[in-house]
Amino acid sequence: MLNWLCIFLVIFISHQINATDYEIIGDDSCFFTRCSKEDNKGNVDIMTILDVSNLKHEYSDDLETVRTNGKIMVKGNMPKNVPIRVELELLRWQHGQWVETSISIRRNDFCKSVFDPTEIWYDYMNNLAKNDRDCPPKKGKAYLLKNVLNRVIVKNVPMAAFPGQYKAIMHLISGNFSTCISSRMHLNRK
Repeated sequence: MLNWLCIFLVIFISHQINATDYEIIGDDSCFFTRCSKEDNKGNVDIMTILDVSNLKHEYSDDLETVRTNGKIMVKGNMPKNVPIRVELELLRWQHGQWVETSISIRRNDFCKSVFDPTEIWYDYMNNLAKNDRDCPPKKGKAYLLKNVLNRVIVKNVPMAAFPGQYKAIMHLISGNFSTCISSRMHLNRK
């Protein structure tokens, strides 16, 4: 038993020592899109709920960084008094196909976690003005985005991740309601 404990401690400490910083760069052409038929387990198209047509994207001088400004309008209502659950799966492009990874995120109450500084999406959600932090979103609500970048740095990742192209599939579920958002990105070691 003591040997197994020692092995576990060595592995744990080596992962902590070898923690790496990564830069996530959202793919400008498909950073926020509806899910493909094979990925979508939802019953409501995300674009029937959100209007993103007012968003403007500008490239920086490096032709990789994109700044997004504008409004996201909520066109539909989520079920009332039912928590929104989130399920996120990360896939990696490998040998010409999307392959599942061991990385997934599950939250039983998305509204409680959406502005939590320890969550991976916090840097994006923190860009919203304090008075725009309504969750669940209500029909007619406009979320104003100002200079939101398509890149974020995640520090001290204590596991091996590999540079490359990734796709996140996120399902938002509330009662009988379910919708899906897809996002593609590149992961680079910093």
